[in-house]
Amino acid sequence: MARLTETLAPVAIATVGVLVVGLGFLAIGGPESARQERRDQQRQTDLQRLDYQVQCLAGNAGNLLPQAISGTDACPLPDDLVDPKTGEAYRYQILSEQSYRICATFESDAPVYDQRFDPESGCLSATVSP
Repeated sequence: MARLTETLAPVAIATVGVLVVGLGFLAIGGPESARQERRDQQRQTDLQRLDYQVQCLAGNAGNLLPQAISGTDACPLPDDLVDPKTGEAYRYQILSEQSYRICATFESDAPVYDQRFDPESGCLSATVSP
């Protein structure tokens, strides 16, 4: 009987440990969920940086929106503003003479850090002054 107790005790402890780790992954989503959240945070930061770039380019062109987001001497563009998972460029769309949006494909329900960001479309919408 003592031998059975000595055998069951470590098995029970290991089982409880595995259950705790498993429940932890269920509660917080595990490592892949954390990576998705980090990439989505990077996407939101990139959209804000691209918004700044559009504002800079428009400001240096008499408040006319650029046809594409690029870099200039007055508004240098960092090279790393691409989707962190796919490496693809973010989408820029001119909506009117003064309004535009910059979009990304998000992997999860990312928290909204900017009121101009629409989590359903994955787009940050903005305007320039006429």
